[in-house]
Amino acid sequence: MIEEWFRWERESTIHPLFVPYIGSFTRQREYIGTNWPTTLLIFRGHVVLWCNKIEPLHKFGQKLIYLFLTTNKLKKVMKDLNSYIKKLKQHFAKIGKFDLNRLSNEELLEVYNDFMNDYIDYWKVGMLAEPVGIQGEHLIKSKLKGIKDNKLFNQYLSVLIATTKKSFSRQQEEDLLKIAIKTKGNVNSSLTKNLLKEHSKKYFWMNNNYYTTEVLDENFFFKELKDLLSKYKQPEKYLREMEKLDKESISNKKSVINKLKLSKKDKKLVKIIDDFGWFQDERKKYNMMANHYLDLLLNEIGKRSKLSLMEIKFTIPYETESILKGTFNKEEISKRMKNCLIVWEGDKDTYEIYTGKKAVQKEKQLFSGKTGVHEVTEIEGMTASTGRVRGYVRVTMSAKEAKNIKKGEILVTSMTSPDFIAGIKNAAAIVTNEGGVTCHAAIISREFGVPCVIGTKIATQILKTGDYVEVDGIHGAVRILKKKV
Repeated sequence: MIEEWFRWERESTIHPLFVPYIGSFTRQREYIGTNWPTTLLIFRGHVVLWCNKIEPLHKFGQKLIYLFLTTNKLKKVMKDLNSYIKKLKQHFAKIGKFDLNRLSNEELLEVYNDFMNDYIDYWKVGMLAEPVGIQGEHLIKSKLKGIKDNKLFNQYLSVLIATTKKSFSRQQEEDLLKIAIKTKGNVNSSLTKNLLKEHSKKYFWMNNNYYTTEVLDENFFFKELKDLLSKYKQPEKYLREMEKLDKESISNKKSVINKLKLSKKDKKLVKIIDDFGWFQDERKKYNMMANHYLDLLLNEIGKRSKLSLMEIKFTIPYETESILKGTFNKEEISKRMKNCLIVWEGDKDTYEIYTGKKAVQKEKQLFSGKTGVHEVTEIEGMTASTGRVRGYVRVTMSAKEAKNIKKGEILVTSMTSPDFIAGIKNAAAIVTNEGGVTCHAAIISREFGVPCVIGTKIATQILKTGDYVEVDGIHGAVRILKKKV
């Protein structure tokens, strides 16, 4: 029997990704009474594969959902989340004001450790989202198993799992359009320039990820505003239409709930899934902000240790003190930048790191006996957003490369994230390996009206850039019409 795995693949470095890793294991068990199951991080160069066996992940999600259905723990979780966000904002303001190169090593380490302590606390809450989404999707599907019409099944599923709250990506877009309305479309006015400066202070982090960070300025958002106005000639009308669609989304959900005659418990489950859909997006927002300030600290630590920012991002938080003291073996970094595998057992508070040949051997051992992917002409997944389109495939794990997607191409990736927005806006459809009810692709595709099929497991293995396909968001399928020669 072949084990099923949850796989998340993306361009990444070790240090920023290890923070949620720590939160998931060292603090989550004490906080919530359970924690993430055994997790693998497999780095091949600058691309990571995050792996979990799917069955333990479902069990973890079920424990959380049962806890939230039968207690008031969810209220505490949301209250704690707001508390940790407040603390993070205080760190952002503090780090932003510091002239870091004037701090002593001891002072710099203290600033880093204080920030990291609260950031890890933030992730012990943040990392509850995926298991709830994965198991929540499974439970909702079981409620709909009596519906034999595949189209109706997907329609009801899409409505029930959709979050009724705005993503921060759409909020940013709406805020830009409000600037256009306030300035009466005069994009070159001094008022527009001043408003865009304020806008950039609020959203400068939008393209950050686990690999790189950048500061977006008013010139970036000026171009974004012009692109939006070329698409939406009447921003007031567009915003009214979006507000109408938001209200319809809430109304449709209520209508489906009534048609299915869901019990009080099932209604609460739908509400939990809705909340966690927003939660996962909100979590990502502060993660993207935090990575900016983490890079500022790591850059300064790296300078003092004669390490580049990219090099020090292949260390882990527990090594920072030894790096500053000059006792860390720097040769370990070059090994990790080629091949690195990190294993954290679900019932332990320790982890193991393998590099070089040992990493490759350990990976083969962990995935021994798995069969390859056979020749296929159709890939099945789950409908995240309905619609049917045809187009040429663009496969990428890089947010930077995704920006180059041409109008009408099909974005195929492991999972999307907010830094993929530039590519998503041009894409005719989205196809992902992974993803569930609260994933970014599901939320964004519905908001922007882009057909989307998630959870295919094998899309990036089967499809190649240049293949011509049909994405069927009605039946949750991707059909290969012509392979690139």
